Amino acid sequence: MPSSNNTVILNNCIEEFKRNNETNLSDHDALMLFSLEQITKYYELSYEEIEESIVDGGHDGGIDAFVFLVNEQAINSESQLVGGNVIFNESTKINILIALVRNETSFKEDAIDKIITDIPLYFDLELQEKQLLERFNDILVEKIMIFRQIWEKAMSKNANIQIEYSYICKANDTTNLSASLKSKIEQLKRNTEREIQGALIKLKNYSSKELLEIYRKPISTTLNLEFTENPTIITYKGSQVGYIGTVKLPNFLSFILNENGKLRENIFESNIRHFQGLVEVNRGIKKTILEDFQCDFWWLNNGITIIASNVNPIGKRLVLNEVQIVNGLQTSFIIAENYKTPQEDDKRSILVKIIQNDDKDTIEKIISATNRQNPISATLLRASEEIQRNIEIFFFQNKYFYDRRKNFYKNQKKPANKIFSMQFAAQSIESIMNYDPASARATPTFLFKDEKTYKNIFNTSTDYRIYLVCCLIMKKISNYIKYEILDKNMKNKYLNFTYHIARIVTSVITSKAYYEKKHLEKFDVNEINKNSIDIAISILEKIVGAYQKEYTHENIINIAKSKRFSNTLNEELKNII
Repeated sequence: MPSSNNTVILNNCIEEFKRNNETNLSDHDALMLFSLEQITKYYELSYEEIEESIVDGGHDGGIDAFVFLVNEQAINSESQLVGGNVIFNESTKINILIALVRNETSFKEDAIDKIITDIPLYFDLELQEKQLLERFNDILVEKIMIFRQIWEKAMSKNANIQIEYSYICKANDTTNLSASLKSKIEQLKRNTEREIQGALIKLKNYSSKELLEIYRKPISTTLNLEFTENPTIITYKGSQVGYIGTVKLPNFLSFILNENGKLRENIFESNIRHFQGLVEVNRGIKKTILEDFQCDFWWLNNGITIIASNVNPIGKRLVLNEVQIVNGLQTSFIIAENYKTPQEDDKRSILVKIIQNDDKDTIEKIISATNRQNPISATLLRASEEIQRNIEIFFFQNKYFYDRRKNFYKNQKKPANKIFSMQFAAQSIESIMNYDPASARATPTFLFKDEKTYKNIFNTSTDYRIYLVCCLIMKKISNYIKYEILDKNMKNKYLNFTYHIARIVTSVITSKAYYEKKHLEKFDVNEINKNSIDIAISILEKIVGAYQKEYTHENIINIAKSKRFSNTLNEELKNII
């Protein structure tokens, strides 16, 4: 094989990635998003979660992305770590991914040198936010502070923590790494082990070859489930079909694990709540799995409920399409974690119910009914509400995609630039329609928790066009800052104020400091261009400068999250526009 074949094929895949997602990214940015999507493939991150992890820019410490996963849930804001949103205990699994992405055709030592120099500062708990801002950009500093919170919570609860460095470039393969580079990689690993004692530290090199190997492996949406005996078929009203039966524990384990031995996170999206750790009920399930061989497992467990869009029975086996486990996540996680080497004579099985259905309203009823007794994430609880379903329909009718169920449209290969999560929509509306970029920036998860705030964002009296317009405004501003501002220092500064710039540019286009809903209904997003964004940025610079002179103790990150600054911005806009 010619020495550059893998690189040529990778470049073609990246061009296809850009076309499919309707983006005009630079080569570096396209490689960044494509490669991050590949190396996080089995964690099922959304496009937004991947973009939120990027810290690339001036003063980035040599790092391009910082990914935090707690029980495989992506963490991108401090507000996700408060109020019981994430449970930390000895069973909590934390994966920290630190990525270096280089648009180069060889692995180089200087990429590792930079991290070896700066990484100790990330782990130095005596360094305050203000001191870190003297060395690193705003976005990276915020990630460092989130990392420290996760680290401290993990250590206090004796949770499992793994840190993986990923060095990515377009080299044809990894066969020609120099001895010096290998030595520096080991040095980085040792230094991190010394700083984060008890953590598992890994470093993986991804060349074109490794990226293509991951790219070629599909995430299957069709799964096979082998039953102990032919499952019982139960019909309802003639055309509606369900199946019930028992599945041997080893067969169920194979069903819920992917090709790499990881849990198929995507099949649990509709279960609503994530793994709750070793709470009392889960400790009981674990004990039953490990110790109780006198009783069949399904005698002692409520079992699993699965929804599939289509079910094809073949003897004792069912072939399932678009699988969702809507009840039984806790049991599944306990089995995946503790049933690693099943005994050959273990005949125990688990009760499984399968409902064949692709009607959205019926599926929502089943999900709600099977999870009503459990604590539910605020965002996911709202996902089944009528207004959320109606927004999804309206977006779809206008050739955009409202991702009520995470990655539903990503898995259907819809363009990334046209997919908007509920969280993104809420932050966009809060910033633009409600003139409050601070709340959108500082406490995104609370936009769904507080009933009054939620109703102020998602209200049946609001024209659905406004929801789409706000998303499109925010996307346009976000893309401009991320991919069109070339000065890396300025890029990171303005990323910190993305919500504020979107708020200001809406006033610039409408020529109104306090525009009304009727103006948003008629808003033409195409009127936003480089000139109007530059005007908005200059207004922001002026207001931030005056504010810093008055409140000298607030750093740039705190200002972006400050309700007082948002109020100041809104008042100043009355004088400027």
